[in-house]
Amino acid sequence: MRGIGKTTFREIKSSFGRFLAIFGIVALGVGFFAGLKVTTGAMVETVTGYLGKHGFYDLRLVSTLGFDQENVDFFSAARDVEAAEGAISFDVLYEMGDDYMGVIKAHSPYPAVPGRFGRLHQRRCDSYRCCGHHLWGRQSRC
Repeated sequence: MRGIGKTTFREIKSSFGRFLAIFGIVALGVGFFAGLKVTTGAMVETVTGYLGKHGFYDLRLVSTLGFDQENVDFFSAARDVEAAEGAISFDVLYEMGDDYMGVIKAHSPYPAVPGRFGRLHQRRCDSYRCCGHHLWGRQSRC
């Protein structure tokens, strides 16, 4: 055992720069990992408080066949459910000229997301639903 210790110290002494570099990398990794472990609780608490304050949903049910109003009423009456609402969503594939194509996910009703900047829609045509006549195949009327 004594020989291994001597050899190890001799290796460290002969390449001290490499030893310091490896030691520094390990120290940074340990520090980063410890920081993440410490801040996880605070991050979860902050997000939970924010989502609770602004009333975001906890669960989203999606069905390929769809839900009707009877299903929405059933889920609304369930224990521990504050609110349940139905919505319709669909994907729109659109083209703008020959060069540009895209996909928009349209929702009804719009999700309530608190905004800090900008403004609310002043006219019906301020929303993305009638930004371009390519989306719906007809010219939008404002």
